[in-house]
Amino acid sequence: SFGRSPLHMAVQKGNSKIVRILLEHDADCNTKDTHGLTPLAYATIRGFEDVADLLLSHGAGIQ
Repeated sequence: SFGRSPLHMAVQKGNSKIVRILLEHDADCNTKDTHGLTPLAYATIRGFEDVADLLLSHGAGIQ
């Protein structure tokens, strides 16, 4: 799983519903996987703007 959290996995699928639930339960939106990528990085790479907006609204840092 390359050190990816459940939040990383939901973001990679573009599943905004699960992303929202995880964030509401205090998932760390700034955690990095073994490649040094955050959930926000994956949302940006994959073009999931709605997911990126959710992450940003919950304090995801821009690197």
